[in-house]
Amino acid sequence: MHRPFRRVCLLLASAGLFLGGLPVVAQTPTLQAEMTGRVALRVLPGAPPLEWRVQLRPSVGGIAPVGATFAAPGLAVEAEVTFPAANRPGTWRVVNGAVNLAEWARPALTMAGTGFPPDLDIVGTVLLGGSGTWQGAEFDGMLTVALRKGSVCSGAQDWEVRGLTMDAVFAVQSSGVVLQTLRVTAGTLRAAGVTGSAFTADVTGRPDGDIEVRQAEFAVFGGRMALSPFTVDLAHPNVCVTAELAGLALAELAQLVPTALTGAQGWIDGRLSVSWSPAAGFQPGAGTLTVSAGTPAALRLAAVPGFLTQHLPERIALLPAWLGAPARWFAPVNPAYATLQRIELGQQALTVEKLHVGLYPDGADGPRSAVVEIVARPAAGGVVEQVSFTVNVAGPLQQVLQLGLDGRARLNFSTGK
Repeated sequence: MHRPFRRVCLLLASAGLFLGGLPVVAQTPTLQAEMTGRVALRVLPGAPPLEWRVQLRPSVGGIAPVGATFAAPGLAVEAEVTFPAANRPGTWRVVNGAVNLAEWARPALTMAGTGFPPDLDIVGTVLLGGSGTWQGAEFDGMLTVALRKGSVCSGAQDWEVRGLTMDAVFAVQSSGVVLQTLRVTAGTLRAAGVTGSAFTADVTGRPDGDIEVRQAEFAVFGGRMALSPFTVDLAHPNVCVTAELAGLALAELAQLVPTALTGAQGWIDGRLSVSWSPAAGFQPGAGTLTVSAGTPAALRLAAVPGFLTQHLPERIALLPAWLGAPARWFAPVNPAYATLQRIELGQQALTVEKLHVGLYPDGADGPRSAVVEIVARPAAGGVVEQVSFTVNVAGPLQQVLQLGLDGRARLNFSTGK
């Protein structure tokens, strides 16, 4: 605290304690006083100077409140304090407060010094309120903090949160300020090439200063992704959490891989690990996806000539080739060839009996980062009863999630029997 400002506060406190102990009579004159000043917030590098004003207001019922206002570009706070007396504690109240994060987020992050990305952009308005009592060095009360019209993003880490709101309640105690509850909502959020919406989270504070995320979920790909409960050490905010996926629409997932699928129907469930750190941002981890139990699924491949037919003869040789023309006359058409060709050209839909996707962020068996195993049958029926094949996806998993959008990943196909 700036030294002249500290002296002013001590002077006000002494005067208030003295006045609070005087008996109140009708003839007591009304006392009013006002002091103003300007202080540089050295603990917040880059923050603008703070203009302050302290007023000793007229006494009411023997209680002389002291009002204080603080103002700077993007900041306005009004508070009121009454001093303790022999038969009552003092009170404090945040009448109103508003902070523009576009002005104050960067200085606060610089002070925190926890390694957030240098291009982190935070906007929104923080609203303050609260009240409580105090006696000497003992404090008690509640403080409310609300964020409205917020957004957070990092271009370097390629993630963003839009339409962000937060409602927090803090307990103000002699030992410090402790988070009680926090409710977070967001309209949209994007990370690792995936966009979600309708995000909600419920958070509680712990006595050690960490926070516990009890519930967090959002809508994605027509379904829901729910995060398992986890704890965050605010001093070292590195998080690794498991995400449960339910009812994700294959039709929406197919849009991410237009080089492999031209269409899909049905829903899938799964589980995926996700990590986040201030330095690295969001990183997808290992996981699996499977067709939802009891729900029909179908897909249509993108055209890959020879994918299924490259090892299949178009005609069945009944006689040895050295017989020449007779061998060709007695070589009937392979009845499965035409069906498999239609499948590989995307002309024939497949009814999925099994779909399993494995994600390997560090690569599995070499360069693979994702493996898709499919067992299906032609939707139109015919001589081909079942088709099974595996798709190996090479490239960093972060890029695989954007497969087909930028072409940096590679598909390798293999067929099964």
